[in-house]
Amino acid sequence: MEELDIGDVKFHICRPPRVDFPTYQRLQRLMVNPALGARRSFFRGFTPTFLVTALVSFVGINLVQRPGYAFLVVNDGAFMIDAPRLWLYAVGIFLLGAALVYWRLLVRSRRILRYVYEQRFTSILDAWFGEHGLRVRWGDTVFVSPWSVVDSVHEEKGVTYLIASGGVSLAFTAQAFPSTAEYEAWVAFVREHQRKTSPAS
Repeated sequence: MEELDIGDVKFHICRPPRVDFPTYQRLQRLMVNPALGARRSFFRGFTPTFLVTALVSFVGINLVQRPGYAFLVVNDGAFMIDAPRLWLYAVGIFLLGAALVYWRLLVRSRRILRYVYEQRFTSILDAWFGEHGLRVRWGDTVFVSPWSVVDSVHEEKGVTYLIASGGVSLAFTAQAFPSTAEYEAWVAFVREHQRKTSPAS
């Protein structure tokens, strides 16, 4: 099969630095949901914060209203509970369980990602960016694609993420370029060509 012609090559990145684990983790999140790129700071800690705050609020309200009779108490050797507020305890237990399940899922997913990053993640050896597309090489594997395959571009704190169709997405840091000006010129070039081929354009 004839290889796609990517046109006149404007940028060539040779052996860029290996991205660190937080960058790799961020890349995986953007691959799953590119829309998170614009709302990272809000959603990153919203769920666990909400669960913990709601639980503390329920417990605090109950303790303030009935400080001497809030939870299970022993009366003549028998356990008693404030029945009118039974729903408060049920909701509190549910929120605590949800928070624990969420925390365990986060720990497990992070552990799996860490294993993949350390054992399976292959660094990019070369990347060429032309007028019609891009070519990327990892060892013996070469990915060649037109710009239309790049669905979105996210630039965050010196790291640019290219989210492409087909499960191949890329991350390049500013350290991969000889200067900040070169990096910024590359980001502008990538954004321009991605917008030209996006469905909305």
